[in-house]
Amino acid sequence: MSRPSRAVLPRWYLPGAVVVLLIGVNIVVSRMAPVDLMVAGQNARLSFQAGGRVGDQTVRLTPLAGVQGEPTRATAAILAELPANQRDSLSVLYIGNSQTMAIMDAEPGNRIVAAWLAELLNDGRGDEPFAVRLASEANLTMSELLIKSIVAALEPSRRPDVEIVGIVLDGLRWVEARAELVTLAESPAVREHVQLALAAGPPLPAAARSLETLARSDGKAAPAERDDPTTRRNDRAIDRVEQRLQRWSETNIALFSARRRVRGTVNLKYTALRNWAFGFKTTTKRPIAPALYATNLELIELTLRFLHQQGVRAVFYIAPIRPLEPGPYVAEDVERFRRELARLCERYGAVYADYTRLIPGELWTNYPDTDQSGVGGQPDFAHFTGNAHRRLAERLAADIGPQLRSWLAQKR
Repeated sequence: MSRPSRAVLPRWYLPGAVVVLLIGVNIVVSRMAPVDLMVAGQNARLSFQAGGRVGDQTVRLTPLAGVQGEPTRATAAILAELPANQRDSLSVLYIGNSQTMAIMDAEPGNRIVAAWLAELLNDGRGDEPFAVRLASEANLTMSELLIKSIVAALEPSRRPDVEIVGIVLDGLRWVEARAELVTLAESPAVREHVQLALAAGPPLPAAARSLETLARSDGKAAPAERDDPTTRRNDRAIDRVEQRLQRWSETNIALFSARRRVRGTVNLKYTALRNWAFGFKTTTKRPIAPALYATNLELIELTLRFLHQQGVRAVFYIAPIRPLEPGPYVAEDVERFRRELARLCERYGAVYADYTRLIPGELWTNYPDTDQSGVGGQPDFAHFTGNAHRRLAERLAADIGPQLRSWLAQKR
């Protein structure tokens, strides 16, 4: 090999190796069997009944759930747009995590809690005096709860009258919002409402810091910098180029078109490996980190403060916990959250309910042996059966139904 060739080879070795590696990965990805990550880690016994739009036509508040097959009429009704706010009906927005959307061992006739609640409140009538709509999210975080609440209230003609929120303790273990909702938080209208809510009461420094971090998590310029005309023009030009490049990559490169599925599959395998290596089980105790707990409590308070500012009635409840020991929740964490959520609801005039012990053990099940995340055969503390959904809806209707009817009468 000549001396010039030896000089060129090191220069092109690295980019050449990268190209070869990408081609190889692209071939592997293109031959991968499709994996539906929306079925809770390939748990065939877990059926999600959610997906759709709530609020403004351009905003998806339930972007990640996905309907399995055609939804029933009852489920389709709660997945519709928030209706125009009229005097003869009460608009009710229901937000929770995957527990509100998923049915274990679904049987014919099963419905999720929001669908049952709509039927119970309306007594089977088709004119919907209570227009219940669902905006739940799998693994809902409290920052996402705040963003969803603001977005749903941005359009005055479709602003909900009531917001029902079910909170599981797992939602207090992290703060980050997914990219779709971070994008919504970037909008001037959402930022303005966040600032108004922050200024309307005692300081909430942890919530403010977390929202500032979310707003800059995509590496874009800070809000003040984006207000500059030159910056806006440059951003638009860059966004156009980026969109075209992404569309081309989605169409022509399997690695890009399947990137979400690949990332989800990697996470699934990582979880299985972690559980095997460290002996983690669904029953392993997992205390909530104090800093995360404090931040999420402030985000909940900020959401309650915002709803109070907007005149939206609020109903917050602690979601059911499987009555099985050992379990993943620390008793002290549960008791502390009971006290502090009740205190916040009282401060902002919201209805508070504690349903931690509502669902008996026989209405929960275990993960199937074929589960790919390494928890096969172990107790499922996150989701319950169709009969449990109905029981929760019946309890909600009994507890808050009279209050909802009173609010409807006042509105009329």
